[in-house]
Amino acid sequence: MAGWPKELDLAEGDLVAYVGPNADTYLDYFRKCRVAGKFKMGFVWGAFATTPVWLAYRKLWLWMLVIFIVGIGVPKLLPTGASGVATGIGVAMAMLGQSLVVKGAWKAAQEADEEGLQGEGRRAFLRRKGGTSPVAAIIASVLTALVVVVAIIGRLEDAGSSIPAPASHPASQKAPAATQGGDPFDNIYKPQSEKKSAPPDWLRHSVE
Repeated sequence: MAGWPKELDLAEGDLVAYVGPNADTYLDYFRKCRVAGKFKMGFVWGAFATTPVWLAYRKLWLWMLVIFIVGIGVPKLLPTGASGVATGIGVAMAMLGQSLVVKGAWKAAQEADEEGLQGEGRRAFLRRKGGTSPVAAIIASVLTALVVVVAIIGRLEDAGSSIPAPASHPASQKAPAATQGGDPFDNIYKPQSEKKSAPPDWLRHSVE
């Protein structure tokens, strides 16, 4: 229909074949978009909670690569840090996830049209182009865990390096007895007659 996005000119059967698991949810979303004449915002909890894993599971390779690049480079540029960036990416992907799948289905259907595929051959082609990939989801889970571990180690190292070292006492602040040499207990254990004592002030002044 004129006036709405070209991706909505998609046969429902093509969408179902492309989506694979959970196709009914995407078909319901697709029908609402056709009624509205535009793509609507949805919300996919899997895309919000585990964005890279969901993108890999749905075989949205380009978007997964973009998310990894943004997730690694952008946090250093923003005051919110990694947690704020991850939350923002999760919300964006959750709201756009269903439309990305529908657009992927439309593109695959166009390729099927170019090759003149019909019937079961067409459905098999769309399933290969779309569907899901549990193996890719596992790999993305491992990579995401590694990124999180590296980030935690980096923050711990930064925190450790910011702790000031204990102040060292200069040698000049040592006890006077130690710096002047001799035994500080020299006068304590000697008889009264042998103890060293300074002459009284009046005697020292008279001598001088």
